[in-house]
Amino acid sequence: MPKEEQRNPVAERLDAMLRLLLDEQRYREEGITIGDQILVLKDAGLKSSEIGKILGVESNQLTKYIIGAKNKRLKDKLARKTKGKDSD
Repeated sequence: MPKEEQRNPVAERLDAMLRLLLDEQRYREEGITIGDQILVLKDAGLKSSEIGKILGVESNQLTKYIIGAKNKRLKDKLARKTKGKDSD
């Protein structure tokens, strides 16, 4: 039997609940992307395979989301720095 079929039913339900909460966050908060949520889950210590299962994202697409979200974070950080210098 493959590992995936032996998953703990409690873990599966928790994954489903987490996905619902993340979907609700994207619905309510403008500007929150799947990439942002992936980075939050990675920062919380989840592995890419776990994040993919929770969000229903394939591993190759997960990598693209991570790269895009990191670029967005960098652009936002640079924009805040630039904005702070302009107001001085």
